[in-house]
Amino acid sequence: MVVRIRLASVGRRNHPMYKIVVADSHWPRDGKHLEAIGLYSPIAATKEELQTNTKRVLLDVERAKYWVATGAQPTKTVFYLFALAGILPMPPNPVLWQQKAIARYEGIGVDELGKPISKEALQEQLKTTSGQDSNTSS
Repeated sequence: MVVRIRLASVGRRNHPMYKIVVADSHWPRDGKHLEAIGLYSPIAATKEELQTNTKRVLLDVERAKYWVATGAQPTKTVFYLFALAGILPMPPNPVLWQQKAIARYEGIGVDELGKPISKEALQEQLKTTSGQDSNTSS
């Protein structure tokens, strides 16, 4: 039995709200669960939250730590919420991972990835890559 920590939808239309639940991976998303350990509301409820773009997360930290320690696997969204709460380490930037994987595959150096680039240099790179694609397709 694989235990997952995931979100279960409890909101209404245009007002999403989710329970953070611990459930077997084979059970339905909004079905039976072992324990509810929190709530997550991605929509701002007050004007201050709207201005600062904050989201509400109510979490039983002790129970979350317990379930993570027993081997429950959080989904990506729950992992990020736990990282914000300090339960798990912050995940690395997945976009940068993808860029590095592509660069390694194409044989490009990965040292320059993630650094700011000028608009002219970006246009130059796009011209060279589009020129290579048109040459290889003929």
